[in-house]
Amino acid sequence: MTILKTSHLDIKIDEQLILKDITLSIQPGQFILLVGESGCGKSTLMTALAGLYPKYGGELSETVLLNKHNIATIKANFRSRKVAMLFQHPDQQFAMDRVEDELIFSLENLSLSKQDIDKRINEALIEVGIEPLRHSDLAHLSGGELQKVALAETLAMGAEIILLDEPFAAVDPVHRKELQLLLKKLADRGHGILVSDHDTSGYQSLMTDVFRIANKTLYQAGKNEIKDMFNEYSPQLLQVHNTVDELSFNMVDVTLKNGIMPILKNSDFKWAKNKITLITGPNGIGKSSLLLTFARLHDFQGTLCYEEQSINNLPFKKYARLVGLVFQNAMNQFLNITVKEELEQARSKSRFKGYWTEDKISKVIDRLNLDGLSEHSVYELSGGQQKKLQLLIMIVISPEILLLDEPLAGLDKMSIQHVMATIKEVADDLHQTVIMISHQTHGIAKYVDYHVHFDTSGLRYEEKIC
Repeated sequence: MTILKTSHLDIKIDEQLILKDITLSIQPGQFILLVGESGCGKSTLMTALAGLYPKYGGELSETVLLNKHNIATIKANFRSRKVAMLFQHPDQQFAMDRVEDELIFSLENLSLSKQDIDKRINEALIEVGIEPLRHSDLAHLSGGELQKVALAETLAMGAEIILLDEPFAAVDPVHRKELQLLLKKLADRGHGILVSDHDTSGYQSLMTDVFRIANKTLYQAGKNEIKDMFNEYSPQLLQVHNTVDELSFNMVDVTLKNGIMPILKNSDFKWAKNKITLITGPNGIGKSSLLLTFARLHDFQGTLCYEEQSINNLPFKKYARLVGLVFQNAMNQFLNITVKEELEQARSKSRFKGYWTEDKISKVIDRLNLDGLSEHSVYELSGGQQKKLQLLIMIVISPEILLLDEPLAGLDKMSIQHVMATIKEVADDLHQTVIMISHQTHGIAKYVDYHVHFDTSGLRYEEKIC
């Protein structure tokens, strides 16, 4: 029986106390939900529990024990058979280019036979429901599909304790539910599961325990707190917009492909100017590829116009200043080391330097709870803090069109409200067009002007956001 535990643990990074007096035990059959505000230390705790601290950073006051042995002293290939961690951005833990090659590579490190490797891969892909992706290039997969590949890899390696850091931030609601049920099934089989998630929907009937991090420490949530935590969400209705009066983008007979796979065929679609449009749809349908197409970073067939001019006829440098793209992974956006340097560079490139005064930026920093981080390296920030900084940089630059790919992923409920309020305020003040993809949709209808659902039948406007 595998048990992972620590008692009275303090964690420091660069002499700064991040977490204090942490006591936690993860045992077979447990399905633990870990909650807390963005930047509270959830990822830090999981990294320590996975045995990645202190070797790769951080200072621990106590040891993390895996079956009574200090996990930090156990060799990685032996540790991975007992404990595995899925990161917020799964592509950061892949070493190969294709799904099958990635799984083979990880299992070969366990010195398994070819027959055993094939058997484990088949079982893991079927378990997670991604057998059709076996021969796919990882670069062509959506964020949700990449997360499923990472989970399949973990299952194939046979880890008994599985730590998942915001695993569903880029997963659509249907597949989110499927994966939650899979984790419950694994717990029932004897795995120990610890998952951090800002979105508590769907967990109430699955989890065995709920822990919260607040004020740098960990405590087990009581019944009343849990009851309030699991209020179910209802579908939201937008104010109805029957027509698009002013156009930003106009698609005529547009076809998109992901590799050789068509994702949109002969589509005619009009996109509103100076409005906020939300795109929803299942994982892998092509939402990110659509944004890349708007940014002229993805090939297409047909005619795509911006304000009645073909985007292919506009000078690329001029177009690049008109359209800004916020990537799913915030780390792909940063150019400098510190928060202060990133914001200074953004302000120097802003189209509206008079609007983005130091006082204005300071107020937004405070609203997004990024105050006190100016001298921090972007690599020291939590996933949620990186996401908010990434967005702030782009809205300070203030392109005419802002394309946001999962800007709310990994954010707590309050942060989502603050981020959406900021996007809305700036878009209204500066007459920006915002097109955003998000699976995190609870409570954002009041900030959105249009909702476009993208599925196998194509693009269509919908009033309801589920």
